[in-house]
Amino acid sequence: MAVYSDHLLILAYADFGPDKLPLNLLSLNILGPGTPMSGFHKQGGWENESDAMSRYGRIVKGLAEARAKHHADVIVLQEATAKLIVPFLKSRLPAAWRIVADERSGLITCFNGERLKVENPDDAKLDEKRRIRSLRFKDVNDDKYVAVHNVWGIYDPFPHEMEADFRRLLEQDEHAVIIGDTNSRIAPLDSEPRNIATNIIPILINRSDRIPDDVQRPDFPDGGFCRGPDGVIHQLATRILDYENSEIVEDKRSADELQPWPEYRMVLCLDDHYRSQKLIDGKSIFEYQDYLNEMFNEDVMVRMASDSFNRKAVGIRFPQNSSFYKFIVNHLQQSPGFQHRQIAEANDSGRAFPVIFMPVEQVELLHKTLHLYRKTPLAAQHKQQLFKPSSEDGAEKSAAKNHDTSGNPKLV
Repeated sequence: MAVYSDHLLILAYADFGPDKLPLNLLSLNILGPGTPMSGFHKQGGWENESDAMSRYGRIVKGLAEARAKHHADVIVLQEATAKLIVPFLKSRLPAAWRIVADERSGLITCFNGERLKVENPDDAKLDEKRRIRSLRFKDVNDDKYVAVHNVWGIYDPFPHEMEADFRRLLEQDEHAVIIGDTNSRIAPLDSEPRNIATNIIPILINRSDRIPDDVQRPDFPDGGFCRGPDGVIHQLATRILDYENSEIVEDKRSADELQPWPEYRMVLCLDDHYRSQKLIDGKSIFEYQDYLNEMFNEDVMVRMASDSFNRKAVGIRFPQNSSFYKFIVNHLQQSPGFQHRQIAEANDSGRAFPVIFMPVEQVELLHKTLHLYRKTPLAAQHKQQLFKPSSEDGAEKSAAKNHDTSGNPKLV
């Protein structure tokens, strides 16, 4: 079977409200030529430049057909080598289409020049540090301006910093979209069990985590968000497309058939749904985070989490050496679906934080356990002094900087 990429092709719909035309977008991380960070290959150099060009030719043929079939006006690519793929884009896309690319960022944005116009050179920007290419268009079809941000994110297992970056970008314009390979996680807002994988974790990371080469660990980093005139941020509705025929693909396999990887991961919680959904004790995840921080004087982070089969959990990150965390693990580690592990930051510090995940069906048990902790002498001590970060222990010092201790990769 011919290789295309270790990511799937995404079709996204940006809805800006009843009075504005929507925008259809295609997004794909095309997998760098011969990269060792591949979900299919055991080492780098698995293709030469000629092989890569053949693969990119297949990819662009599929993109061009998907553009026509699904009336897409924007295509965003990540991990792209411009000199290899731009010639194919020029030959396959309509003459009116424009291509914005460079040889440094790995980001390419293509757009329908008949509908979308870049009126000012300042409307085209590249944030090399965060790997985001931004274009601000005049939409001539309904006289609006819309910013499209193509992202190939720097891996981070914790979503809070990326959420803040994305929010700042989206709030700069009345109509805005950010889309691509976030290298974080995006899960559907609903809880219907199904395969939501859009990517395979590189085999190289399997080896570092002592997992066999033939085990494919799925991930779900691809997608995005949009903002319209009401100022509310929404998660993009997305569908997976077949590379060869551009048809929408729905994986109907059950969990028993698929045997999905069971690991929970925190997801980007930018959609306004997460601020309004009352999930624990009549509170949203953000309200519950504030509640825990105020009650226990510990700097905790609360987010929605998911596995690759869209089974949801509440994830809570605790400070290092947290007695709060240890108490919860001791009381809940035998509960069905409960997970806990140390997860390392993706920055230079590589600090590992203790994290728990509790299935949403059992959050009331989690809440009761938290209140049980309040009655302990240690909790009373917490109420009398603010939390002070402790020094890293030996395990934290050895935590890998490029992936968390559960084996999630820092994709580069």
